[in-house]
Amino acid sequence: MKGYDAVVFPQQGDPTLIVLEPQLADAQRNSWTSDLRLFKGYDDRDPRPAPFRSLDIALETLKQRGLSVKVAIELTLSN
Repeated sequence: MKGYDAVVFPQQGDPTLIVLEPQLADAQRNSWTSDLRLFKGYDDRDPRPAPFRSLDIALETLKQRGLSVKVAIELTLSN
């Protein structure tokens, strides 16, 4: 994995792995969850760096699951 990926670990239910499109086969082969959400490494409609787009998908996943009351984020590997 390239380090731009994100994961949503709910207290209950399956985790969601948010992964760059080119890494899909790798994620399918190596992931312990089947809930994979893809994002583009480059998107001409959204010029922000990939990590910001992966976080947007993580936030959308939280909203879809109704998990927006209390959220923690771990960033020690983000630099």
